[in-house]
Amino acid sequence: QHIINIFDACISRFESLRSMPKIKHVIVFKNEGGKAGASVSHSHTQIIALPILPPKVEEEANAYAKYRIEHVNCPYCDIIEKEKKSSRLIWEDENIFVLSPYASESPYGAWFIPKRHIATFSELTHKEKESLATALKIILAKLDQLGISYNYFFENAVNHEDYHTHIKLYPRPNIWAGLELGTGIIINPVSPEEAAKEYRKQS
Repeated sequence: QHIINIFDACISRFESLRSMPKIKHVIVFKNEGGKAGASVSHSHTQIIALPILPPKVEEEANAYAKYRIEHVNCPYCDIIEKEKKSSRLIWEDENIFVLSPYASESPYGAWFIPKRHIATFSELTHKEKESLATALKIILAKLDQLGISYNYFFENAVNHEDYHTHIKLYPRPNIWAGLELGTGIIINPVSPEEAAKEYRKQS
């Protein structure tokens, strides 16, 4: 219930901020641990409203739109369908699907995808929030057990366009070095199948 209360507070601020004039993007995120950039010791979630659309967000929105045009279906709905029996599946119930993505930029990366196609996390029902809270608690408990810092953030529709909201989790067990910073090519030594197997032990 405490996690659901946090969701509700974030949703309230998200809706308020994105309705302000000149605000182009609002991001809700959490930094946990020193390697994840947490600057204060107590647990907290952050929300920032920006007057610009960040390049990364615009790039992903364009990729989503391109997939929609080429395949008709939503890419995240297709991911749920294709990964149902995959060894990358971590956890699911009737509302939420959690998997270790095929090409995660970080070891033990995970995506939390509502099974219902909704554009923003503001549209989550109470039952969906309960499922999401349960899934987060299971996954983050494993990272706490391993002593791994992490970031996670909500990805939502920028305006009111078609989209499929989800949470992306980026654990931070290692530090990017010259190759990553100099080329943008990321080395992830943990396969998604192995990451999912570790998480399933927790659930």
